[in-house]
Amino acid sequence: MRHPDVFGSASAHSAALIAKFPDPLPATGRWGFYARVLQEPFGSPLNEAYFDANNPLTLAEHPESFSNLALYFDCGDQDRYGFDAGAKELDQILTAKGYPHQFVLRPGNHGWTYLDQYLHFSLEFHGKAFGKSAARSQ
Repeated sequence: MRHPDVFGSASAHSAALIAKFPDPLPATGRWGFYARVLQEPFGSPLNEAYFDANNPLTLAEHPESFSNLALYFDCGDQDRYGFDAGAKELDQILTAKGYPHQFVLRPGNHGWTYLDQYLHFSLEFHGKAFGKSAARSQ
């Protein structure tokens, strides 16, 4: 979403879509897990301004900045990290903004089994997006 000049389509399975972090950030439980995973790209302590500037939930508020980007995302309806809530929120924002996208809440949890079962949907999505892109350039 930050680089539509480079990418024509983007997809995500079970993405860690988180709107805001509690302050202070707990060191244990679900939020502790998020902090450990996100400290590499976003710093420790978390650089909130940088996080917000790269957060799909924030970027979705201004779809004109990625107007030609084809988006697909899905998540399991029993995602053990609760990422389904963020996926639903992203879908709601994009829908409210009138931005065309594909979102599916699928049966399943979080992990390799989920990805193995549903990866083909995003690959098919990208195949169609590349086909449209090739047709436009001819």
